[in-house]
Amino acid sequence: MTKSKMTELAKLLLFEPKEEVFQMLEKEHENIKSHLELLSKFDLDNIEPMTHINSELISFDLLRDDIVGTTIEKENILNNAKKHDNDFVTMKRVVNE
Repeated sequence: MTKSKMTELAKLLLFEPKEEVFQMLEKEHENIKSHLELLSKFDLDNIEPMTHINSELISFDLLRDDIVGTTIEKENILNNAKKHDNDFVTMKRVVNE
């Protein structure tokens, strides 16, 4: 990923990263790329693709009940939002279709 692409994405996400952050991201991106290239060396011809993260089914009886926490009133959210339109917070679109 190029620095210009990272700058463009940062602006769309309303971030203003410093130069050190870009350098760190470039280094991290190269590190990830090199690890992904290592994966291509494995022979996976006779390996069946996974359909689930693990082969055992999860029992929903083991899961805890949902706990309702504190809530924030809609008025407070809208008052703290930079932009809003009636009942919704609005922001610049950052994802292309």
